[in-house]
Amino acid sequence: MRLRYISPALAVTMLLLTLPASALDTHVTPLVVNLPAGTTSQTITVQNMAASTLRIQVVAYKWTQDAGSPEKLQPTDELVFFPSLLSIDPGGTRAVRVGLQNPSRSPLERTYRVMFRELPSLETAFAPNSATIKVQMQLSIPVYVEPLKPAPKPLLESAAVRGGKLSFRLSNPGNTHFKVLSLAVSGIDARGVAVSNESVESPVILANGAHEFQVPLDRASCAKLRELMISVQTDGGSAKRTVAASPDQCR
Repeated sequence: MRLRYISPALAVTMLLLTLPASALDTHVTPLVVNLPAGTTSQTITVQNMAASTLRIQVVAYKWTQDAGSPEKLQPTDELVFFPSLLSIDPGGTRAVRVGLQNPSRSPLERTYRVMFRELPSLETAFAPNSATIKVQMQLSIPVYVEPLKPAPKPLLESAAVRGGKLSFRLSNPGNTHFKVLSLAVSGIDARGVAVSNESVESPVILANGAHEFQVPLDRASCAKLRELMISVQTDGGSAKRTVAASPDQCR
């Protein structure tokens, strides 16, 4: 297995493919492409540290999301890149230039993903009787095209406790994505004492996007609850919400 990347702190989690520890022979940088105002392209570098030639196909997709699907991908020609096929010798490096077909800025952030897909080696492709099975890997790089006036807006909504689970939605009615830095749920009993604390996954929420959460509650702690406090910190602001709870909602 090949393609490797080193995840930065709170990288686009739901959104980058996690590779096994054995995938140690290819390095791709950067892992996120930002195109702020005044910038229309950026270079992604692929380095082959393996002992054999690496072949990669590059494909671009438009990326949107809703509460039920954090990664909706559609083929697009709005993003241009060159080259689309890479052949990298051992120890070699290749650069892929990624840019905009239409560089004009809109009020809403545009979001894409560039996929780097490893292709079978020529030896494997022309050896149909080979008993060797090799898994090709792929890496997804998010591309953010900054809007005219970036304004993310984290919003917690539709929070309720049912059947021993806390459900809520984190949405973004703003015009640019935000990264969730922390998202926590704290349970408070009738005395105002914390009886439980839960850390929740930290996704990226796109402009006009949302993510639905289902947080299982510990049965013993849930029976003592009077309320739950949801707190989210993002790189685009914070949001809090308090939800009433009762033992009946924990069953």
